[in-house]
Amino acid sequence: MKSQLINKSRNRLRTAIAAAATGAIMTFAGSATAADVSLSLQYVCPLPLIGNQTITANISATIPDQEQAGSDTPAFEIVSINDLPSDVRVGLNVGRATSIEGTALAQTAVEFVNRTADITAELTIPQTTVPSGEGGFPIVATGNAPTLSLTDDDIGEAVIRVGDLFLDIITRESNGAIAIQPIGEFTSQCAQVPGQDNVLHTFTVIGDIPPPVFPEISVAPESISFGNVQAGLTKEESITVSNVGGADLGVQNISLTGTDASAFDITNNCNTVAPGASCSVNVTYFPSGEGSQNAAVIIESGDELQPVVEVPLSGNSVAIVMPEITVSPESLDFGVVPVGNMKSLDVTVSNSGGEHLIIEGIDITGANASDFTAIDDCTTLNDEQSCTVSVTYSSSINEDRSASLAITTNDPETPVKTVALSVTKEDEVITPPPTIVPVTQSIVGETFIASSGGILPLTGFIDAELNLSDLTLEADLNLDPTQGSFSISNFILFRALRATAKVEFRQLEKVVGFIDGDDLFATSVIEVNVKQVDLGLWGLRLFGLGGGAECKTNAPVTIELRNPEGEAFIPLEGGNVEGTYDLPPLENCGTLTSTLNNFMSGPGNTINLTLKTEL
Repeated sequence: MKSQLINKSRNRLRTAIAAAATGAIMTFAGSATAADVSLSLQYVCPLPLIGNQTITANISATIPDQEQAGSDTPAFEIVSINDLPSDVRVGLNVGRATSIEGTALAQTAVEFVNRTADITAELTIPQTTVPSGEGGFPIVATGNAPTLSLTDDDIGEAVIRVGDLFLDIITRESNGAIAIQPIGEFTSQCAQVPGQDNVLHTFTVIGDIPPPVFPEISVAPESISFGNVQAGLTKEESITVSNVGGADLGVQNISLTGTDASAFDITNNCNTVAPGASCSVNVTYFPSGEGSQNAAVIIESGDELQPVVEVPLSGNSVAIVMPEITVSPESLDFGVVPVGNMKSLDVTVSNSGGEHLIIEGIDITGANASDFTAIDDCTTLNDEQSCTVSVTYSSSINEDRSASLAITTNDPETPVKTVALSVTKEDEVITPPPTIVPVTQSIVGETFIASSGGILPLTGFIDAELNLSDLTLEADLNLDPTQGSFSISNFILFRALRATAKVEFRQLEKVVGFIDGDDLFATSVIEVNVKQVDLGLWGLRLFGLGGGAECKTNAPVTIELRNPEGEAFIPLEGGNVEGTYDLPPLENCGTLTSTLNNFMSGPGNTINLTLKTEL
């Protein structure tokens, strides 16, 4: 125990010294240099009133050339000077706009050797006055790149590649009011013109700087017991001195000390021990008289944290040596073994005496001896030799069982050594059948489609089976066909247009959930079918945008539902539930499928339902 505590202390000290030295190396080396980088890219942006326009983004930043694995990249500043064409000035003048502001989201990919990290840098466009005159004009956007956590898998060269640009713009009149629509507030997804070099910067991810190396001594065994040795005879043991450090270990001196040092003798081949190598110290015991004799081997080395290692020696000089049996463990507890199964445990039989130990018989005795079998490789054991007895229990009945392993030897003091065997009865668990209660609840509510601000009213019912044993549930969800009105906000010239959509929600998997106190947690998997979408203006139908029996989401929609915080859900009565979900893109909706997706699909949609049990 004392040796373990010493080893732990010296390992902590060595780690602290290595860490301090590593820090000094890194400080001496200095931090990685940073590079001023710039990139000019052209984008095609759909803009209100004037349609598609080509703008030039001149991006600049100061980015390190080198980053350390295990750290986070810095949130370096990005500046983008965007040159707007003259048509933009014309469009702003038509709308009486005198200033422009907003945000620009720069989509960026960082390509490491084993992965690609997609990040978005949010740049702020401060309120900028539209200059008088003719021609194009610049606007400046600034912001910080998000940080990335680097791991050893990222070591190597990494490339920062700039992608598309998303604009969220507000323009104002001279009095500060937002300009008239459609130019007052608008968004634009700007696509990068193909064929451009969009690499902003290339940097290197490096690994840890290796810590300095030290010699470190390891000695095995940590003590030697020669046991009983007949006076006038000798017995030899060996100590292995190993270098588990990273530098050469010098062994300066090896000596004997202690009251009975003269009863022992040592020889060695230790001098300089290379990292990973070892040498040997041979120890010979010369017993005399009768009684115990003790000494120690002292090893002095160049390990600065443990310059002296002491290996205690002990022996017992006897006039006549005898065999001595020891077993480990001294009892076998098989625990619970299910009926029809088997379990095996081992007993090690050793000879700790100085004379041959003859194994004369190994038997199993006791009340339930027939439940156990034993297999062994034991015959005659020399001093310090051992053999193994494998005991197997075959379970045929669920009861407490017991027996004994009896080992008969020529040990004069313990001719029969017994090992207790025990098995524990398995507790019977009676599982009552589940109590299932059918519950039918009406549904009234709505779902909000975030991409267009549209609301679809929802009605229907749910047929549930509530397991009262564990308060889990399964249910069939039946929602009636519905329809709602949506704003076509992405149309450039017709912001007043509205679309009417007829929609069906179809269950793909049963609703599953559970009740925890007053709270309901449920999961619904559905698909959304858009039967028909009509485009209108000022209440008049213009034309159909698409839809049909096969117009549906291209992936299942998963909605996690639970009751609002602070409101209880009573399973047999009902209550309010809500959730947020992503609506995947639609497919098979006709030639205007992409247009439908502009105002139907996307994240952040909400659903609010009231469930009421029908009596």
